[in-house]
Amino acid sequence: MTITSGATSISPCLWFDSELEEAAAFYTAIFPNSSIGHLTRYSDAGPGEPGTVMAGEFTLDGTTFRGINGGPEFSFTEAVSFSPAPRPRRCSSSARSCSPSWRRPPTRHPPDPPTVTG
Repeated sequence: MTITSGATSISPCLWFDSELEEAAAFYTAIFPNSSIGHLTRYSDAGPGEPGTVMAGEFTLDGTTFRGINGGPEFSFTEAVSFSPAPRPRRCSSSARSCSPSWRRPPTRHPPDPPTVTG
């Protein structure tokens, strides 16, 4: 959902309390053509705990999102959701087996969506 107009691109930005990195790992494990991009971490200068993620970006099925761990000032609500458009299923030539266009998260990733506080 990146909107491009001339030299300007606009991408959705999601505000998290402190769960940006966890959410990016969870959702990139589900959607195809997804990856975690650059993550900016706090240094010893703060204001967050050194090494924790301050902001970053991730791509879900080709759409780039930006995120910020901005603290509890704003709540993350159900008003934002990731709803992929239906795609034709990928079927073998025998058409006896088809696979969905999304993936289940590997068991090494969080089994439930990240906990969001606010």
